[in-house]
Amino acid sequence: MRFRRRGLAFLTIAVLMTGCGGTAGLPDSLTFTGIDAELRKGPGHCDWDDTYQIHVRSDRLTGTDQRNPGGPNVHMFVKDPEAIPEYEYEVLPDPSRSVPADAEKLGTGSQEDRFELWYSPTDPHYIYLVDEDSTKAWVRATDWGLCS
Repeated sequence: MRFRRRGLAFLTIAVLMTGCGGTAGLPDSLTFTGIDAELRKGPGHCDWDDTYQIHVRSDRLTGTDQRNPGGPNVHMFVKDPEAIPEYEYEVLPDPSRSVPADAEKLGTGSQEDRFELWYSPTDPHYIYLVDEDSTKAWVRATDWGLCS
């Protein structure tokens, strides 16, 4: 996994990832009403089946990805960046991060309306998946591709 910020990144990520919690309660895929977004479990044929990704197609999100096969205004957020080391990220995961005060709800999960997707334009490195039990900050991949 490549980060732009160098130094203790790999040591830090090992410590942070131990507190991330599991993926219990997440469906293998989930679409959202109110925005063109989808949560997907990574494909097994690329050995990414231990991670989840949120793809969002929207011009409401700030920032641009450097390499993005999804086209304009497609953004990728990853639950566990360590599971996809081929991507680049500008920040480390922060599992204790809470939704910023200026965040807005982008959409609601179509499965029992249990999940909400939140985003703050002043903090474009994260997207937040919120349900009745938890809030998870997912890290934005700034240089990403699709597996084949």
